[in-house]
Amino acid sequence: MIEPRVFVRKLLSRAAVAVLGLACAVPGHAQSGSSKSYVGLDAGLTFDASEFSVRSALGASIGGLVGRRLGRGAAAELRFGFERFGAPTRIINPGGCLGAVPCVLPTPERVHIATLGLDVLAHGSLENAFPFLLVGVGGRYVDAHPGRSEVRPYVEFGTGIGIPVGRTTMSVEARYQLAFANSEFPAWTLPLALAVRF
Repeated sequence: MIEPRVFVRKLLSRAAVAVLGLACAVPGHAQSGSSKSYVGLDAGLTFDASEFSVRSALGASIGGLVGRRLGRGAAAELRFGFERFGAPTRIINPGGCLGAVPCVLPTPERVHIATLGLDVLAHGSLENAFPFLLVGVGGRYVDAHPGRSEVRPYVEFGTGIGIPVGRTTMSVEARYQLAFANSEFPAWTLPLALAVRF
């Protein structure tokens, strides 16, 4: 059986090769009316279900995408992302374990999440500010330091608003990712990001 870290490294390396190949094939200013392909970047904040003194609720996210229009009001995007949640400050009860035996204090965790997925977007006219909806599926790798990791599938739903700026499109978007996760790991994350598509 392939270890999760090895599996994810292979998956991400192949995805990177595919993304670079597609990006090289995308002509300049791909958001112009003559082209159906585009690339993009996004960055922002992300939230998850916190656990007191163990896992933070607020983190940072960054990602990229390669997309293609499927018609006047739809598009498909291959997206990859990375989210980081720092370890919270360890809080020790002055009363210790209050008589519990054995006395095991919670260990703060630093959590890294890498995702690779496919989204389908439905949007309005690209000529003015337009709302959009998205739905997608993918896989995610979670590394909770120290010493735990897993690979699981996820589904996501999102919404946002896009604003054409010259030959690019800026957007503000929120995506809710729900993973089929082990109970010890975050079951969901909520990235809020500013994205630019070229």
